[in-house]
Order: sequence, then C-alpha cells, then structure tokens
Amino acid sequence: MGKEFNTKSGATIKKILSRYVKSYPNKKIGIESFSTFKDNFKTLQNELTKAFDENREEEYFKNKVAQFLNKTLYIDKRYSINTEGRIDYAISKNDFVEIIFEFKSPQNKVEMITEEVLNKKAFQEVIKYYYDEKQKNNNYVKNIIVSDTLNWFIFDATDFSKTLPKSIAKLCNKFNSNETDFNTTDKLYEAIGKELQSKNVEFDYLYFNILNIKSDPAILNLYRILHPDFLLREYDPKDSNELNKNFYDELLWILGLHETEEGIIEPNNNKNAIINQTIYRLIEYKDYSEEKAKGCAFELVITWLNRILFLKLFEGQLLAFNANNEDYTFITSKTIPDFDSLNELFFEVLGKPLDMRSERHKNPNVPYLNSSLFEKSKIEIQEFFISSLPNDIELEIYKKTSLNKWPKYKNLKQQKTLAYFLDFLDSYDFSSTNSSDEFVDEKKEIINSSVLGLIFEKLNGYK
Repeated sequence: MGKEFNTKSGATIKKILSRYVKSYPNKKIGIESFSTFKDNFKTLQNELTKAFDENREEEYFKNKVAQFLNKTLYIDKRYSINTEGRIDYAISKNDFVEIIFEFKSPQNKVEMITEEVLNKKAFQEVIKYYYDEKQKNNNYVKNIIVSDTLNWFIFDATDFSKTLPKSIAKLCNKFNSNETDFNTTDKLYEAIGKELQSKNVEFDYLYFNILNIKSDPAILNLYRILHPDFLLREYDPKDSNELNKNFYDELLWILGLHETEEGIIEPNNNKNAIINQTIYRLIEYKDYSEEKAKGCAFELVITWLNRILFLKLFEGQLLAFNANNEDYTFITSKTIPDFDSLNELFFEVLGKPLDMRSERHKNPNVPYLNSSLFEKSKIEIQEFFISSLPNDIELEIYKKTSLNKWPKYKNLKQQKTLAYFLDFLDSYDFSSTNSSDEFVDEKKEIINSSVLGLIFEKLNGYK
C-alpha cells in the first residue's frame, strides 16, 4: 500500500476505499473542495507539528482536528462534531452518533494503540463507547477512530459487531446497569483488556500517520477516506444516474412544456418557447388544427432535442479526450448564434465528411458523424426545419435557472431562445463521465447518458 496507508490485512488503498461501494474510488472529486481540503490539511500538519514540539495538551490537538474537519468535509449543517458523553468527539448526523473518536495526546504512549499492540486503554475505551451507543438503540455507528492526532487507526464498526466476543457486550451492559463488582471505568477497561487477551481477538484497521501524507495522490486518498461518502457510507452511485429534477424542469421550460401531477407532458402557456413557436407556425402557415399542430410540433421538437443533446454528450467526449481544449467546443451560444447556424451544423457539417463541406464549415475539430440522426427526417421534410424558427424571439428566464451563477444572467429577465438554451446546457457538465481526470468543476452538475435516457423516456410518453 506504500508508506502512507497500511492495514492489518495488507489490503490496498483501492480495496479499502471500495469496501462499501466498489465504484467509490472512481468517484470524481470537486476541484474546489479538494483545494480547500489540501490547504487546510497542510495548515493542520504544521499546527500539529508545532504543538508536538511545544508539548501542548491533548485538548489542543483534538480541537485542531475537529476544526479541520468542520472547515473542510463536514461544513453541512446535517453534521455535528462535538463531544458526546464520555466520547472525546463524535460525528453525528440527525442526532445519531455515526463516528466515534478517541484521542490521546502524541506524548501519551502508554494509552495510545500501535500497529503492534491494539489492546491498550484507547482501544478499550472505544469498545465501551460502541456498546454505550448500542444500548441506546443507535445502530448507525459506521466507523471508529483512535488517534493521537498524528497516528490514525480507523476501524469498521461492523467488525466490532462481528469480532468482539459477546462476553464484552455483556460486561459493558452490566457495568452500565451497576451489576458489576466494580464501579470505575478504569476497572471496566482492565476487564475488557483481559477478555480481549484471553480470546486472542484480532481486528483489521486502516492506519496512517498524517505527517507522512505529502504528495497530492496521498492527500487525495485521505480526502476520500475522511469524506462522509466513505466514513458515513453516504456514497450512492445511483445518484449520478437518477433524473436531475433541476435540469429536467428547466429543460421543459425552455422547450415550452410542463408535466402535470398525473405525469402528462403538455405545452405550457409560454408562447415564446420552442414548441409553442413551432405550433404557431404549423397553424399559421400549414393551416393545421391545434391538435394536429401539437402532435407534429412535439415530433419535430423531440427530433431536434435528440440531436442537440446527443451533440452535447459528443462534445463532452471530445473535450474529455483533448484536455478540455475549448477549440473542440462546437455547440455553444458562441459557435451557434442562430437557428440557421444550428441547422447548418446538423446537415452541412456533422452530416458531411470534411472534404465535402464548404470552406466555412471545414473545422477539423468537428468530425463527420455517419449517423441517420444527421439526415433530414421525414417529419422535417414534410413540415419544416429548425432554421424556420425566429431568431429574435426572447424567452423569459426560468425562475430557478442553473445560470444564476453566470454574471451575465444575474439580472437578466429574458434572453434569445437559442442562446438561452445553449447556455443552459453549458451550465452542466457533459464531459466528466468520459474523462480520466479525477476532478470535476463543482459549479456544474454532471449530466450523463443515463440521465438523458430517463428524460427521453418521460418525453416519449407524451401521447
């Protein structure tokens, strides 16, 4: 495992990180969160080193660790890092203790555990705390940490449940009920120690010394270890494949659709939205009934949307494979100023090999896509192409828009429909699932093909 992280079993750091969810080691990390963590971690290392040289008291050391965790990974108000009864520090969520900490000062060699000897007072103490929580019907304890703030031992609470002899559980429960022939915790710890020794109990653990963690890869592994996704087992890979409601709702708004309480998709009352402009043209120029116009408009809009979203995913792949070089962006409000340009992109660029394109369309970074998706569809030939939509119509910005972090959208009430649509798509990350990079831009939520599949599943249930 290298000098930074060790386990009793000899498991690799990747195996440890995949203990609860196999895909967790591959989870993308927010670059800003990691940068904050890294800066604060280096500060912590310096503070603890100085405190050790100054022979500071235990309280000082453990408070520095708690401050570090509060500033970095446990900022969310759902979490609380506080003392809990006799527990030095506990990370609680929704008023339940989930992580138990026992701290010793770095100078306290007598009570602090080592890789060679676990059966010391610090370990005996966390065993009591674990059973105290059990007696409170708290089954949420996930991990147990013993540390002198420099050396860290992390134990999976499940191993406590499986490995500790039942005699220790009974001993702790009897002590709490005043049924033992001793009444001091020191005597209890001594009794626990004897039970551990007589039963020859062994535990696996993850060990590291934070002063040895210096390289970025090692700090990244520590970030993953201390993160609630691991320590509190919060990571759920399904989240990235579930329907993103914010994305879905604003997409419907731009298209001019809304979903009823019964789950029916139908046009909304925004006359400037894409589907309503399409319906208007079909009624005005084709003399269609409203019902027929709605059906044709929906088929046209789904055709256009299918192409546009496919292209955002494809653009994301190009960016991922080319180190996010912006020369490979081709479907943004900068590159596509109007619906005519979008129509040309469909049929004169992507639908043609490079040598068959006109001079102004010969961008070598935009490849030929030999797909029926970029052939003129039957419905378009019969009705009209996206280039027939008006370029000057402005759409009201969605109240909960994802673009509210963009400076130009902060006070903007309306925007040209296509520019708004493409900027909206650009406010999400379509590239991260294809990238080998371990980091993502936290300002952008990730949208992958699974999410888009769920959206089309809903839209295709229109009729």
